[in-house]
Amino acid sequence: MIEKFKLFSCFFFTAVWVQLCATFIFTEIIPGLEGKQSYLYLLSDMVYLILGLVTIRNRRDVFVVGAFYAIAVISAVVNHQGIIVFLNGSREFFGLLFMAPIIRYFLSGDNADRFVRSVDRQLYVFLWVQLPCLLFQFMKYGAGDQGGGSLGYGCSGIVTTLIFLISFYLVNKRWDETRSYVWNIYNNRILVLLLFMTILNETKIGFIYIILYFIFLMKIDRRFIFRLLMSVPLVIVLFSLMSYLYLTVTNANSDTFNEELFVDYFVGSDMDALVDMAVAAQYDGTEFENIVDLPRFGRFLLLPEIFDSCEGGYVLGAGIGQFKGGSVLETTELSSSFQWLLSGSVITIFFIVVQLGIVGLVWIVCTIISLLLTPDKQIRGNSIFAYMAVLFVLTFIYNDSLRIAYVCFVMSYVCMYGLQPYVGAVKKTL
Repeated sequence: MIEKFKLFSCFFFTAVWVQLCATFIFTEIIPGLEGKQSYLYLLSDMVYLILGLVTIRNRRDVFVVGAFYAIAVISAVVNHQGIIVFLNGSREFFGLLFMAPIIRYFLSGDNADRFVRSVDRQLYVFLWVQLPCLLFQFMKYGAGDQGGGSLGYGCSGIVTTLIFLISFYLVNKRWDETRSYVWNIYNNRILVLLLFMTILNETKIGFIYIILYFIFLMKIDRRFIFRLLMSVPLVIVLFSLMSYLYLTVTNANSDTFNEELFVDYFVGSDMDALVDMAVAAQYDGTEFENIVDLPRFGRFLLLPEIFDSCEGGYVLGAGIGQFKGGSVLETTELSSSFQWLLSGSVITIFFIVVQLGIVGLVWIVCTIISLLLTPDKQIRGNSIFAYMAVLFVLTFIYNDSLRIAYVCFVMSYVCMYGLQPYVGAVKKTL
């Protein structure tokens, strides 16, 4: 008889790796099969759903899942949504809903050590897989959104987030508290150097990540402020090096870091003109098609247009499924009308509020906080906690990666095991 751990872990890891690599494979290696990847993603989501329902035991997990479906069902009823749209839309929340109970199951069993070793090894492999993928994409397309590594087009910010997070977690695991900060950085130089491949995809968030990376590698205790001041020269040197490499690789100039450009990037200096271009691209098929990406924060100014078109309003949103469809299933009527607003660089807050309103935003904030409240048994737990807390905040305001299951897997794993790495303690408290 097949061991349950082997069966569950085999299905789970296969589902994760399918979603991690399918887009790159079907886009760059066997491009004739692009349309088939949707079916693979569906199968992976079904694995998460089944494993999540089978393994859910913890009261926190039951409450998170129950609260979500209560909100989603009420929103669907109010907005007169169909069952197919509802079920398809719920897939984007499987990571938030089911990764915690699945990980909790693996960490609480007799095979917890095997699971941890396996995950850590696969995370390390993932880092190295990104290097050839990013090099290939850079040589073929140049620096830009095409540099999503094995995750594929449009995932440049997401792969950058994962590279920094995984490296940070693995360095913390290998940290020797009896040696100096500089010694530990040097001893883990391979993991640190792998961070610089993110320059190949021109992701500006990397400059924030690298500062946070080296700050939170310091142990957070009474001497944290002193260590922080002492590390300023090192952070400046590394930031300058990354800036130089970024400008060299992307052929950009120093104006890239101009304050006005950042304001225009996130908010938009002329939203009316951008909206006209985006609408024209959708309805008229003009030359602006596929190049109009409304600013992340500027989109919030246009929320009244969406809420005036649905029954849920600001409280319950337009219902889940507004960001799904288009490949196999059709998009919703509202999504079809507002494609110019709902596509492109969307952030998590926008993604949630549009679909589930303010109630949904409260739900996801409580979900993340409950995940961060994993009992801290790690000697470097304060550093990991602080880094993850800031990372979740950045995720809320930078991109919508929390709708992606494998991102939720890595972030949940680092919280649930990184804060509490002793298997004996894990069995008692998770």
